[in-house]
Amino acid sequence: FALGVTLLSAMIFGVLPAWRATGEANDEALRVGGLWMSRGSRRWADGMVAVQVGLTAVVLIAAGLLLKSFLVLRDVELGFAREHVITSTVNLPAANYETRDDRARFGAEWLERLNAIPGVSAAAISNSLPLRYTLLLNVTVRVAGESEEQTVGGRAVGGAYFEAMGIEWVAGGPFDEANEDQVAVNEAFVRRHLHGGTAVGINLGEGDKPLTITGVVKDVRHLGMREAASPEMFMPFARFPLNPVDTVVRSQLPAGQIAAAMRRELQSVDPRLALGEIKTMSEVIDDQLARPRFQALLLGLFAAVAMALAAVGAYGVIAHNVRSRVAEFGLRRALGAGTRDLVRLVLWNGMKAPLLGLAVGLAIGAFAVGRYLETLLYGITPRDPAVLLLTGGLLALTSLLACALPGRWAATVEPSQALRQE
Repeated sequence: FALGVTLLSAMIFGVLPAWRATGEANDEALRVGGLWMSRGSRRWADGMVAVQVGLTAVVLIAAGLLLKSFLVLRDVELGFAREHVITSTVNLPAANYETRDDRARFGAEWLERLNAIPGVSAAAISNSLPLRYTLLLNVTVRVAGESEEQTVGGRAVGGAYFEAMGIEWVAGGPFDEANEDQVAVNEAFVRRHLHGGTAVGINLGEGDKPLTITGVVKDVRHLGMREAASPEMFMPFARFPLNPVDTVVRSQLPAGQIAAAMRRELQSVDPRLALGEIKTMSEVIDDQLARPRFQALLLGLFAAVAMALAAVGAYGVIAHNVRSRVAEFGLRRALGAGTRDLVRLVLWNGMKAPLLGLAVGLAIGAFAVGRYLETLLYGITPRDPAVLLLTGGLLALTSLLACALPGRWAATVEPSQALRQE
């Protein structure tokens, strides 16, 4: 297919000039050494330059928007630490860990083994780690001042979860894991259900057992880097010891060394169990960024190729135009035109088509392409001023450089060259 398109393009763009050349005046062509261009030919060439620059502007805007969106997403505040955090998962066979007590017992022993690994500063387990799964427990609570019960997403955590994940406390502190009636909440919970008021010590009704809030943590983007935090509640793992069991440890040692130690300790807990895929939190984040990174890179490559083609195309058309006007430039030189006058003339005539194409391309890119890419963008608008200004400036500068070289050559034309052409 690529070969066919290439050959077809070469034939079309080779036949069209040849066909147009059949209508040119042969005596005029001979008079200027075969470089004569009619007014229609110049308009056609300028139109192609305008179209090429316009399309390049569209591609550059798309690439710029995706690149800036990727950079904003890469630096978004996630609410947890990115470095020195190692994660994994343990799937418990249902036949061997059928009851809640069996899973809770495994969790307690697994935490003890993890904390015994040299170099581990904090270890924890959970039913769902950030960015790895979207599993949430649905907990129904009644908040004072609200007439109806509210369903809140919950996460069961055990061990030094908040320390291992690097999640900061806004108020209060962690709950007592032995007390299943204590919970922690995030900032989004406080904003929505407590109207930004004091949370620590507040009782939340859940059936006959009220839950007491011991602390408030910063919002964590659990569901995805693009997804804002929703109201969440953290509770002791022993209360909801679900399967599988996510594991997280904090260590300054290499991840491979810690992973080997984790596998050994798991075998000592239960030889029938296997440790799932081990990833650092940095790798988990990189996985989330893989698609937007690829999109920005792909369109960036297209934009670079398009800009190079636009520069070459503009230079070729302007250079040919300049060489076809040797007699004119020689005559202007004979009548007293200086070097700057000739360069300014070439730049003025040469920049009209690129600037026209740039204006149209910016308009199309700002409204049509930006709207099409809106669902792929994060943290920026489809008509981001910085991207539009950078695109316009870059293409204008490229076009100016493409015109400058023929302009310098035009300034060197002598009156004698014009006489020889005649």
